[in-house]
Amino acid sequence: MLSGTHFYNQTIRKSVAVFGTIFNNIRIRKYNSTEERVPISYGPRQKFLASIESDRRDEAVAIKVPRMSFEITDISYDSATSLNKNNKIYFNDTATGKDVINQSVPYILGMQLNILSKTQDEALQIMEQILPTFTPEYTVAIKDMNGPGSSVDVPIILEGVSFQDEYEGDFETRRTILHTLDFKMKIRFYGLTVNKALIRTVEADFYDSTLEARPDISIDRVTVTTGESDTADNFTATTTFGFDTTSIAATSTSEISALVNGVVASNSTKDIYTEASYNTSLNFIRNTDFWGKDIVGITGISPWNSRDNNKRAGTAITKRHVLFCEHSNFNLQAGDTMYFVTRDNTIVSRQIMAEVNHPATGFGNGDFNIAVLDENLPDTIEVLKVLPEDALSSYYSVGDLFFSFWVDQEEKGLIKNVTNIQASNGNISFGTATGLEDWYESAILYDSASPAFILLNNEAILVTVTTFGGGGNGDFISTPSMINDLNTMIASVDAAAGIDTGYTLTQFSLDPRVYSRYN
Repeated sequence: MLSGTHFYNQTIRKSVAVFGTIFNNIRIRKYNSTEERVPISYGPRQKFLASIESDRRDEAVAIKVPRMSFEITDISYDSATSLNKNNKIYFNDTATGKDVINQSVPYILGMQLNILSKTQDEALQIMEQILPTFTPEYTVAIKDMNGPGSSVDVPIILEGVSFQDEYEGDFETRRTILHTLDFKMKIRFYGLTVNKALIRTVEADFYDSTLEARPDISIDRVTVTTGESDTADNFTATTTFGFDTTSIAATSTSEISALVNGVVASNSTKDIYTEASYNTSLNFIRNTDFWGKDIVGITGISPWNSRDNNKRAGTAITKRHVLFCEHSNFNLQAGDTMYFVTRDNTIVSRQIMAEVNHPATGFGNGDFNIAVLDENLPDTIEVLKVLPEDALSSYYSVGDLFFSFWVDQEEKGLIKNVTNIQASNGNISFGTATGLEDWYESAILYDSASPAFILLNNEAILVTVTTFGGGGNGDFISTPSMINDLNTMIASVDAAAGIDTGYTLTQFSLDPRVYSRYN
């Protein structure tokens, strides 16, 4: 139902302005060696063609060519982009509360760029300054609704090029030539912004289900009251936490079991993508029937690269660094391009600047390789965390069997059992998950570097990349020595590239005060 309250976020206006700005500095060089900027303005091409035709008789008022014009051709709903309409976006803290808007609605804005020139040579100069930028996509950042300084990436996709030339002659013949470039912009519309009051007081009642007589009677109440402002530490609360030291095993098994409960294992539920085109026209569409589609971290798994297509994997462990295995040189090299896919199917490409191997390369000794990218990955690509360095000593009982999430070279999300983690040599082994045998597949040739995870709070926590066969065994990441080695490798590959990113691995918190909320 419409709100009845006026609002105007200027979404189309900002999008049109950004589109026109992209082409605002095109220049040509004329036959007499003079260089000039090609003017651009908003308006329908019929207007400019009619003006050119009517002004041919009067050179004093004639429209100058070459020139460019652009216009909106259509607006359509983007049905391929799936967003949860029930989500709320909170931003801009105020004295009275937080501003909130509903989830954005995806639309496609059709745009058309028209190039008018008198000679074919002028038109070709303009075209060659435009086409290399679009492959066929070019992404720009537009100010978003998520508070001051926020922005959203807007893909602009070149759909096709056509031209009209009704005259014959050489490249220097004077006439009016029209080139038309059709684009689509993936934009998002936001609705009315409202202010929600801040919660200043929270009351939590605790119950004991073992009290058979009255399990519905509260045995304790904790009240948390903040101050009049949002000043840090301006509140007091007392509570206690319980924690199961084996809960990383129990939690991963429980969460994975819940996700596949009632789901039949098949390609339609294992495949991460319904469409994965490994050619010059890359196209990836995430599978809405994939059992793990909502798992945090899956966008950090690269499905394709320029060296070996879908093989060699590659998993983002920081915004600039990617983890591979090293054996048989099974990693990417400087100059290779990696591709990632956001949740809305936008392809993000990054080039490898440099790569380094673990100094003790070999199965069971650190079969890892780390590469550094030419620029940061956007926030839409989720960086994978690792377990903390004390995970084995404090939060795992040796011999515990538990479920894990595994991605192979065919971009299938599989389920395997963690059969053993050997603290002595840092190996982790996988096998068939009891009761979930249909979700298991053995590792095959070229599955090397494929990542394996455990699931905690619906987040994929990276535990290894595949180094040898069977279930897809590998070197366990989260020992104190290996975490130190990998952080050292990050610093080393930065040095090899002549940069200093300052990044290190992000360790998932298993502090009882934090992690107990997940159990």
